[in-house]
Amino acid sequence: MLATGGLRRASPELRERVRRAAGREGIGRVHVFILPTGSVPFLNAFAIPWAKTVVVTGAALAELEDDELAGVLAHEVAHLSEGLGIAMIRLGAAGLLLFALVPGLSIAFALGPERGPVLLGSLLVAAALLWRYARAVARRMEVRADAHTKSHLGGAGLARALRKIAEISQRPMTTGGRRPHPGLWDRLVALDDDPGPKPSPLPRTTGALLGATVAVSLLTAPMALHDLTDVPSTAILTMTAAEAQARFLIDPWDGEPMVALAWRAREAGDLPVAEARAEAAGRMGADAQNFHLIWAELHAAAGDCAAARASFEASLAAQAAAVFDGDPFRTLDLGSYALPPTLVTHCEMTIGEAFGDDTVDDDGNVVFSGSEAP
Repeated sequence: MLATGGLRRASPELRERVRRAAGREGIGRVHVFILPTGSVPFLNAFAIPWAKTVVVTGAALAELEDDELAGVLAHEVAHLSEGLGIAMIRLGAAGLLLFALVPGLSIAFALGPERGPVLLGSLLVAAALLWRYARAVARRMEVRADAHTKSHLGGAGLARALRKIAEISQRPMTTGGRRPHPGLWDRLVALDDDPGPKPSPLPRTTGALLGATVAVSLLTAPMALHDLTDVPSTAILTMTAAEAQARFLIDPWDGEPMVALAWRAREAGDLPVAEARAEAAGRMGADAQNFHLIWAELHAAAGDCAAARASFEASLAAQAAAVFDGDPFRTLDLGSYALPPTLVTHCEMTIGEAFGDDTVDDDGNVVFSGSEAP
């Protein structure tokens, strides 16, 4: 046998059996592989409809009788005759769920705590609805495959195979539920086999509760983590590069540490890197005050004093808007707020020019009164 990435090409005899089953379904060429299982009693087979491929485990070939194996092969080949739309539904559900959990989560971080949960929640709801529909479709396809097998070969061989697989894997006799595969009792009845008394349906409360818990956690935990680990604006100017990198381990889309890295690059004299990091900080939703402040420094370093002054004024306006939001009479205390150094040295901006006639307290902090704030 030819090894193919862990799979082995099926023997001519097995390929011929699958070919005959495919002919009954009106299917042409089918690829057949064996999945070696060693001593593991994994009796199974599965189909890949879009690739017209059937895979059978080594344990199934070793344990199943000829008529049992024929029933299993007929069931899997019946899946190959499913329409392209069925495959697209399954792939679409899986793709949307993966998108919601990976890039969707990153995009939600970038949008921030206000719009991020809306996007993430919408993606998760859409993925959950499509996933549920895909599971219902998959269940119908399982019923269809059993019906095709019964019409071609009768149900006895497949029924015995299902019983043997359940016995070896220690699966209970089940009925009802919304799993992609119908319960064993239901399948045996449909194949005209007598499975005995009908068992009680499996409870669904635990699974539904677990699913709801996971969904809520995915929706709320990232945003809660973002809020709990938010970096204060005053810490940006003194944050070291190592501290900024550590912040990215908590939230890779936090724009504030990127502003800090821009400042560190500026201090090192690497203006292109500082500008690139400042641009990245803007895309990551950095605080407007810090974003405009670093650009005031970078514009001044580039010799564009007009742009530097405009950025500095935008930074002041952003801080004033944040402080006075909801309380127009609150005193604006800029604390240890400093002018961008190059704005002072290259563009000759003074504190008086920057802050007008407002006062400077004994500690050197600039203080605005609420009525005089810009």
